[in-house]
Amino acid sequence: LAAAKALTAIKDGQSIMGVQRRFVAHHSRMTSLLFQLIADFYSHSFRELLVSGHGPLSMHRALIELLAGYVSPRPSARVRWRYALFRLCVYLNRIVPLVPRQKTCSLMEASPQKLEMRRSEPMLQYA
Repeated sequence: LAAAKALTAIKDGQSIMGVQRRFVAHHSRMTSLLFQLIADFYSHSFRELLVSGHGPLSMHRALIELLAGYVSPRPSARVRWRYALFRLCVYLNRIVPLVPRQKTCSLMEASPQKLEMRRSEPMLQYA
């Protein structure tokens, strides 16, 4: 589909660089919220609010839509403003606890645990 549109645009006399620039801008707009969500996940305040459950104004539904990958075409305005409100809550949660605080976990501080392997079925033997 994208290749067909690009070929049509080039046949219509548009430059290859212009077509490429519009393609990149279009996909950057569509995926910006998803990549922002991924970056926000590394914030402890974000995870506290995410784990706390349901928020007001169906903010959790907007997050679920973004986590599910509904970014193409661009997310609806209702999802974008609810996510913006959620990000404001993340900022406020750093200053004033909006949800019960969670202990910060770190894999570096965790002690190693022995993993016990259980075999419920015999492994397949390949000839």
